[in-house]
Amino acid sequence: MNSMVTTDDNPTAVDVKIDKLTSDADVYALVDSLREASSSSSAPIALDFRSLARARPQRINAHRTEIVANALLTEFAETDLIVHPPSSPNGRKNLERAGLAFAIRQRPPRLTHLETDRQKESWPAVDWGRTWSPFDSNFRQRIFEVGDEPDVLLDGKFVTFLNPHAYAADDDLVWELTENQAGEWISQLVRTRPTWVDSVHELGERKKTQQELIGKLRRVIYELVTNLSYAFCSHNVAGRARRNFLQRSYVQLYVTRGGTNSFDRLHFVAADTGFGIVATLLPKLVRSGEYDESSSELIIRQLINTELPDYGRSSGRGYDRITSILKEYSGDLFLTTGFANSSGQCQTMRAHSQYVAAESSKLRIIRDERLRFRGTTAHVILRLDESNRDDLDKTTV
Repeated sequence: MNSMVTTDDNPTAVDVKIDKLTSDADVYALVDSLREASSSSSAPIALDFRSLARARPQRINAHRTEIVANALLTEFAETDLIVHPPSSPNGRKNLERAGLAFAIRQRPPRLTHLETDRQKESWPAVDWGRTWSPFDSNFRQRIFEVGDEPDVLLDGKFVTFLNPHAYAADDDLVWELTENQAGEWISQLVRTRPTWVDSVHELGERKKTQQELIGKLRRVIYELVTNLSYAFCSHNVAGRARRNFLQRSYVQLYVTRGGTNSFDRLHFVAADTGFGIVATLLPKLVRSGEYDESSSELIIRQLINTELPDYGRSSGRGYDRITSILKEYSGDLFLTTGFANSSGQCQTMRAHSQYVAAESSKLRIIRDERLRFRGTTAHVILRLDESNRDDLDKTTV
């Protein structure tokens, strides 16, 4: 995947071309190329996304691309990169949804050089380097104002809160972000999507059902945001000290439209480069004598299946509530989390829990030895077209 190229500004840059990001193999090839290039040369690495999603039907896999975004902020935080954005608007939009635009703008500027190839707009937009604050009244105003000023971060189908943990106490973070901002965005979104509520009901019943739906959607984002309070905790976490630690997080909501015989999907994403679920829960669980650093898969399985013991669930109850809503709406949870153990080695766990109406959930958990993921990315998908709930195709968004 890589080769040596010569440019005027970077005479010995290592070129890494990314033509697709749809499978685990694509992610492994990219990560391996970055490792090989960074270990064998001090030259900058040119990440070339120009061919990505150039054809309109071609899509990237958001969940796998979220893994790449994490790698650019953790394992390769100190790697000198030259970034060539996708040449197509579709490709750039896909990378924005999958957290890669966030990762590029949140990296150290001295190590991240953008080559826009004379494109009219800068990409990622400067706004991807912003931070959210509960005291930033302008941010809330921009979400809900009616105007023509475009903003890739804030619109009726897509909203991203950048580093919400950085400038907010827990109460401000949970209340102001989930209730006053994300909650209001959800309310407006539902009211503009009448197909998400069964139209055969009388008007009063439809309004009641609509309010119930809004309440459930708010609960999902509330529980995801609450977990950010634990992502960067300072209590005794195994392998807490680490080099090149960029404390970054984002909370994202967006809609993907269903086509013929398909369904609309609402996506909730909470991603951080914190200590990871296992390292956060382990100090609460080890005193029972039943858990240690080798219990990663068991802890993740019990978390998703709502089977954690009471003394280990102070930061895990949110997944109980998320699971109940996923079951109701036949949704999906994609979870990737990793932590550095006491010997400094990274353990990465990946889980996909799929809920199908009238059936038991399908849960797949793997320990991914090829990745060095740090932190947690939780991606919840809810299918919200009442008339098409039996159709299921969620591998790519």
